[in-house]
Amino acid sequence: MTDRQAIVWTRLTRLPERVGLEAPMPEVLYSDSETGELVKKPKGRPDSAPVVKFPEDSTIQTIEGAVPGATGKVRLQYKVEGASDWKTTNWNNVDPKRDYTRQFKLTNLKPNARYQVRVEATARGGMKRRL
Repeated sequence: MTDRQAIVWTRLTRLPERVGLEAPMPEVLYSDSETGELVKKPKGRPDSAPVVKFPEDSTIQTIEGAVPGATGKVRLQYKVEGASDWKTTNWNNVDPKRDYTRQFKLTNLKPNARYQVRVEATARGGMKRRL
């Protein structure tokens, strides 16, 4: 990047907040090197691979702290701080294979200037939000 370029990363999520503290947490266990039994703390080498057990009816999408992604489109609006005219990018689909993210490369920026950035998102199904 240069003083005239920036990359803005966006990610579209199914919910506006992460899954809360009331949600279950998975249990992380390790295989005991002597018995093969799953235990909370491994003996010996600290680099043994963990085994993650999810509570019944839980998935990576429903545990505490999860932020499930969503399909949809995003675009940016940006301007020099204090200016009146916003520049707007085209709508772009987020990429489910890249954790529902989309990058925007902004060019021809003013060096040493502060910018305001707005992100607009439309999830599949039509709900539109500006952040």
